[in-house]
Amino acid sequence: MIMRGWPMLLVVALCACLAVGCGVYVLSGGTDLRLVVAALAIAMAIALAAMMIGNYAQSSNVGGHFRQLRNDIRVSERGFRDSHNRTEYLASQILEVRQRTEQVSGAIMAGLDDLKSSHSVLAEQMKTAAYAPRPSFGSTGSGFEVNSDYAAAQPKVQPLHASFTPPYPAPQAANTEPTLPPRPAFQYSPPPPPVAAEATMFDQLSTSLEPIVDLFTGKTSHYRLHLAMNKPGGEEVGSDVLLHHADRTGLRSGFDVHAARDALSLLRRLRQRDEILNIFLPVGAATLQSEQSIDRLIDLRQEFPEVADGLVLEIPHAVLAGLTDSGLEGLAQLARHGFGFSLANVSVNGIDLPSLSKLNVRYVTLNAASATGAEGPSPQVHTFAQSARAMRVHVIVTNVSDMKVTPFISKISRYASGPAFAEPRKVKSDAARSMPSGYSAVA
Repeated sequence: MIMRGWPMLLVVALCACLAVGCGVYVLSGGTDLRLVVAALAIAMAIALAAMMIGNYAQSSNVGGHFRQLRNDIRVSERGFRDSHNRTEYLASQILEVRQRTEQVSGAIMAGLDDLKSSHSVLAEQMKTAAYAPRPSFGSTGSGFEVNSDYAAAQPKVQPLHASFTPPYPAPQAANTEPTLPPRPAFQYSPPPPPVAAEATMFDQLSTSLEPIVDLFTGKTSHYRLHLAMNKPGGEEVGSDVLLHHADRTGLRSGFDVHAARDALSLLRRLRQRDEILNIFLPVGAATLQSEQSIDRLIDLRQEFPEVADGLVLEIPHAVLAGLTDSGLEGLAQLARHGFGFSLANVSVNGIDLPSLSKLNVRYVTLNAASATGAEGPSPQVHTFAQSARAMRVHVIVTNVSDMKVTPFISKISRYASGPAFAEPRKVKSDAARSMPSGYSAVA
């Protein structure tokens, strides 16, 4: 605004200079009238100068206000643009998260549908294999040979009813009734209280860790957890016998929840040395079919959030093939909450790796006896291992009892475990004493 008014200021300045010049000229004449005119001219010049100075000061003040207002408007515009950009970025992030969530949910449900449609076929195949004639290994040939001795011995087997002798004599006449031995009197012994029985059972459990070795580095990469029970007489019940008994008596889900807490407690200590170490925990069908056990496992994941990703639930292939709808739903629910899985003792024929990868199956295990032979792994095993690597599923060979087969194993897998590397080692655990009182052994 000051730059636009410079012509007016120039005119006023010239007029003031002219008035001063006229006053000086009149004063040089020496008349009284000229003295009065000179005084008036000087006064007018002073007034014009004062007016010019005041106008300049006012214009400067208004210009400063306008400049300040313009700067405030620019700052407000920048803040509005930044807020708008952040809002659009947050909206795009929310939309991306929503799309990813929908994709993950869709993938899990698609995998669940595929698994439902294929597990019945796999179960029939396993039943057919279970009732097939028993093969025998030839000492000179390669592969399987039919056991002719076993087949030839079948007609010589005497029926059971032909050699059965009843415990009492047969009746001599139609009206004669057989004499039966007296029935023993039934004696009822009440079971111990549930809480005391569970506490005693958990106190008798011991935990062992079996190393899973990286064949490339020769170091332990992961562990598999085993439970055992110490009887009062000092005898120890192994993991396989204990879990088999638990499956038959309905205690498996309680054992699995206890072992999960135990594994997470151990992971909290082991992860201090190795941040990518995992613990494999075998679980049974009863655990996957129990809503109470599923909720407990999810609660444990929230209780140990810093190491929960290192707990891998190991499910036998035969158990997965025979899961009911409730078991498959429990499996999908655990997958939605971020649990990783391992499929144990898989059969390379008839396994659907794409569907399993959608259910967050990260590992599959092969038994060393079926994965290797006298001349190394079969072409089917090689093809299976390549397909698993393509799906980012790691293969682990278990039950390795001879180090001589290690070169064969390294062709199909990076990880292996078994007596040839190290036996399971007992570890100290306080998981049984730290279990909440509401956790029952029977789910």
